Amino acid sequence: MAKIQTIREAILICKRAGISLMIWGKHGLGKSAIVSAAATENEMGIINLRLSQMEAADVRGLPDKSPDGRTVYLPPAEMPKGDLSWEEVQEMVVAEKDPAKQYSLAEKLQPRIRSGILFLDESFRAQDDLQQCLFELVLDRKVGQYVLPPEWSIVCANNFFEGYLTNAFMDPAFLDRFCHIILSDGESTTQEWVNYMVQHHGDNAAEIIEFCAAAQENLDGRGSYELGFSVTPSRRSWDMVARVLASCEGEQFSEDAKTEVIAGLVGRDMALAFSRYKCPVKPRDIIENGVKELEPKLRKLQRNQYVGLTWGLGSHLSNHMTEIKYIKVALDYAEWMLENTKEKDLITGFLAGLVTGDANDRIKSTRRAALANPKVAALINKAEKKIGKKDTLLQELEKRPSLSKLVSKTAWGL
Repeated sequence: MAKIQTIREAILICKRAGISLMIWGKHGLGKSAIVSAAATENEMGIINLRLSQMEAADVRGLPDKSPDGRTVYLPPAEMPKGDLSWEEVQEMVVAEKDPAKQYSLAEKLQPRIRSGILFLDESFRAQDDLQQCLFELVLDRKVGQYVLPPEWSIVCANNFFEGYLTNAFMDPAFLDRFCHIILSDGESTTQEWVNYMVQHHGDNAAEIIEFCAAAQENLDGRGSYELGFSVTPSRRSWDMVARVLASCEGEQFSEDAKTEVIAGLVGRDMALAFSRYKCPVKPRDIIENGVKELEPKLRKLQRNQYVGLTWGLGSHLSNHMTEIKYIKVALDYAEWMLENTKEKDLITGFLAGLVTGDANDRIKSTRRAALANPKVAALINKAEKKIGKKDTLLQELEKRPSLSKLVSKTAWGL
């Protein structure tokens, strides 16, 4: 569970990563207020859509006829447009002297602010036709002909399920489109609530704070609630994790916030396991520095680290197998692994992937056979040299007889 400040950071992390965030919590915790405050503090616009009171047309727009006779959908005025800077909007609001009209104008101009948050409230109470619109909007950032501006992000908020559900919200394909974070209640956020009450109500909040401090149930009520589903990893969610890591580089986000966001994408147990997995050697290190310089670190790796490193290195090298520098890196790594570790099975697949590339099935089969049989490799090399093909992995492997024999024995399981 996340504290209020962690939620605020998570909103910014997900925005930078282009990921839709869903905030969960008991009713009355102030989820909407947190999102609104995060937008204002960071000079962003915010549009609050109460989905329980809307229809699909309120998001997709109403149909109209284009000049060429085709049907088009007119985006609702409420949807973000993002064509004005924060400063431009503030100048327009200040220029309006009537305070009442200032407020109205500020609300009207929210969709035009260049950067902002589209806040979808109570999505589990939306009707099914609206739910289908949200599928496309949340993942692809568009619905019909409407496209969400680049600097706008999507944040949803839901109360825990309390026996009220009006749609197919629990569809795993829909839930997998979000990072799920739970706003904590109880003592972990009580001080933040106290600070809010004092800031906004001063002495008028004193008696309320004292009464609620006497017992936690006075503040949050009784009962505990759960999501009603489990956040589990998927290939889509790991793609989102990569975007989160990239968005956090060079930024001062707390480790708690980063961990909560990752947990909201792949589940807490998986996030904790991932946080403990820190491979000291990256594929780029091997390519830039060579195997010999990294040997002390390589010797300390565990099986899962070797697996990840080998897959990653193979992916980095796969598009450079016509360049001698990268071919030598691949063979140096293969040789070190075969001579110094028990993870020999990894190297067979590693070299097979590099030697076959994007060839057709027949050629792939022949080249894999060449790894297992140096004589076949020699025949292929001779034929390729005749037609002027040079600097291939098989040709370089032939120049290292001891490695060639070792690869062959490994391929045969010897």
